[in-house]
Parts: sequence; structure tokens; C-alpha cells
Amino acid sequence: MFEQLSRVETDRVAVVGMGAEGRGDDAAGLEVARRLDSTQGLHAIEGGVAPENFTGVVRDFEPTLVVLVDAIEFGGEPGDVAVIDSDDLRSGSVSSHTPTPSMLLTYLERETGGTAVLVGIQPATIDPGDSVSPAVETAIEETVAVIERLCAVE
Repeated sequence: MFEQLSRVETDRVAVVGMGAEGRGDDAAGLEVARRLDSTQGLHAIEGGVAPENFTGVVRDFEPTLVVLVDAIEFGGEPGDVAVIDSDDLRSGSVSSHTPTPSMLLTYLERETGGTAVLVGIQPATIDPGDSVSPAVETAIEETVAVIERLCAVE
């Protein structure tokens, strides 16, 4: 899932969960952040629908890697997980609930001097009042496990 991240420095990782509570799978990024335990080398932040409001917190942590996690329509099956290329965000070949992820990635890389990536979880539903779908629940658990392995969290 995150093969390309195996070459990235991961001694200080900030994870920013994006999304909206109460809109089904759109809460996937928030759930990933909630389930990660912040440790000395891992800082999990619930960025919600305005993750740009947490850039100071991310910058102050001085991460070598920033992982934004969001429910993103990229043409996969519900629950598929992908590291989304920022060029795809700019070209419109994938869709997020907000136009800011590519700008946020660029800003965070410039401000932290580290690497910033966007992890997308393909939603099944983002309708108001829906709960997280089973496929996305599995993807959340797998994403948390991969990030913990990446950060060597015991």
C-alpha cells in the first residue's frame, strides 16, 4: 500500500486526518487519526474539514513526513487505499471534498522541509447521517496498521 514511503525518512511522522463527521465514509481520515496513538515520533491530528488550520501544529512538531488521510474519489473500489499523486489532484483525475490538498501538501513540504503525501481511501458513501461502511472500516484499520509499522510503533 505505501511502498513508495519505505524510502522516506520516518523518524518524525505527522498524520492529519481530514473529513467530515456524520457523512459516512468521509470520516475515514478522522478515524485514522483517532486510532493512532501519538508517541515521541508520531503525532496524529484530527484536521476535520479545515486541515489548513492545523499547519502550525504540524510545523511545530518538525516532521520528516506528513501524511494527510482523506476519503477521496479516485475510481477504485470502496475501501481501496492509494497514495495520491499531487499532480492528479491538480489535473482533476481524482476528487476530494475540498480543493486544498495539493496546496496543503506543497505548503507543508515547504514549511517542514520534509515529505508530504496524501493517502486516499475510496469511499462507498458520503451521505449525511450514514455511518462508515464495512469496506472503509477495514481500510481504516489497515491504514492505521501500516502507519504504525512505518513509524515502528510497538
